[in-house]
Amino acid sequence: MYSQAAQQTLRGVAEAFKSYKELSHKYTKGELTERPQLPKYHKKGGMAVITYPKQALKLELDKVKLPLGLKVKAAFKIDSFFLDFPSNLEFKEIR
Repeated sequence: MYSQAAQQTLRGVAEAFKSYKELSHKYTKGELTERPQLPKYHKKGGMAVITYPKQALKLELDKVKLPLGLKVKAAFKIDSFFLDFPSNLEFKEIR
């Protein structure tokens, strides 16, 4: 996995646990009726969402270049792949 995408994934996990902690506190104070559940992990081999920060993406000929990690490059001899960029979006407006 590309390092910046891995960092974004860790930020998402941290946010999920922070939310859980806040909800647990509200539950203890009686502000919630249902007990919050711990965040769940994806099963091994399953599909997951990967978020890339904009600085990791490049727009080339109406296609977005998505970089891949060093392990993928070593194993499959490919360092990135391209996806068509949606015509209803502006690349410069993406955060």
